[in-house]
Amino acid sequence: GDVEPFPFAQARDLLPLDDGCSVIVRVKQSSQTQGYVGGTTENLYHTCPSTSSSSSQSKRRITSYVGTEKKPRRFGAWALFLSDNGGSGKPGRMNLWGVPLADLNESKRVKITCAGEMPVLDFAVDPVTLEVTLVVGGSLYTLASSEVEAVLSGSATPISPVQREVYVRSDFNQGLEKTMVPAANHFTTFDATPNLSLSTVRGQAFAFLDSRFFPLDPDNKGRVMSVRYYNTSHALVMGTDFDSWNRAEVGVYLVSLHGEEKAEVLKADGSLKSPRPESFTASGEHAAWFNTDGEAVVLHVESGSTRKVNTWQTSVSSLTFSPDGAYLAFEHSARNQFSQISVYSLQASQVHQVTAAKFNSFSPIWSSKGLYYLSDGDVHTTQSSPWGTRAPGPVWDGRCNVFLAPFEGQAGEALVELTGADGAG
Repeated sequence: GDVEPFPFAQARDLLPLDDGCSVIVRVKQSSQTQGYVGGTTENLYHTCPSTSSSSSQSKRRITSYVGTEKKPRRFGAWALFLSDNGGSGKPGRMNLWGVPLADLNESKRVKITCAGEMPVLDFAVDPVTLEVTLVVGGSLYTLASSEVEAVLSGSATPISPVQREVYVRSDFNQGLEKTMVPAANHFTTFDATPNLSLSTVRGQAFAFLDSRFFPLDPDNKGRVMSVRYYNTSHALVMGTDFDSWNRAEVGVYLVSLHGEEKAEVLKADGSLKSPRPESFTASGEHAAWFNTDGEAVVLHVESGSTRKVNTWQTSVSSLTFSPDGAYLAFEHSARNQFSQISVYSLQASQVHQVTAAKFNSFSPIWSSKGLYYLSDGDVHTTQSSPWGTRAPGPVWDGRCNVFLAPFEGQAGEALVELTGADGAG
């Protein structure tokens, strides 16, 4: 449908209400933007669709405070927001405040927190439990819903938040350690079986098993880069500083899914040469990945020994194990820069070329029938040329088909085209 903007300049945030109205944050507009000792003023406004034909929206400023009031969030029947009102209309430290949605008036405002020397930078409200999480300085603090409700009802005075026992990992890029963001935007790896799911979120590994959601690194030591299923009792983790703060090398670790054992170091001796965590994969007794040099590496989990797959100076990508774990398919560049697919036999330590370098082949996926992949080679069409039978046929740019390489222990057998002859991949 059509998107209609709010008719207010400098509107920065919005809290929609059940009656169609909204609470917005807006910078004061005049001949000159009003300022004060704390910065540019930001105020809360209550806006509703206007019944007058002259204006599409009516607005009312909630408070007369000359300072900053921002980030309105819903807390049941209340609107919580941040304000640097230090009392008597003078600016001070930023704290958490509330105002009832049924009576959005200045006299109804309630100060909730007393953060002390460090201002509250941001906050979020859990929509289910109504627990409030605050960012104070570079740390996370929490307020139980019962504590907030007690202050709002007048039965308690403003409270000091309790620091959460959580280690926030960050590469310190753009201050991410001080930012609360939706976790779904930060999933980096994911693996699943019928009874288990594993995921990596902002440097931490999590498991969902037997209706329990728990971290795989309960001691909060290290930054997890990737996690993969190994067996019913253990997962494979690629990470840094997982067992010691004195070492920065990337390592591979065997981690218990039940928290009964300490993580076992499989490979963390500085020889991994900057592995690409998104390429980390595992099956049976082995795990594999490729590094920034384009080298594919296979790890034997039980012994901790590693070996390189390829000996040519080309980049490797798209690693995938066969269902029985005996073969590793991967994509690599040929000498003419076309993408090829080859298969590595773990038992024989040999590489078998599956596709030719006359066309591009990529995205290998194993099945019980063999190796599926995409290719732009041998794309046929049933459409005849509009200029006659002797004229060249139409050219399909960027099209590819799905192919199957039947595989019974021997790579490079005849290709079986799965899609129709019209070239639709």
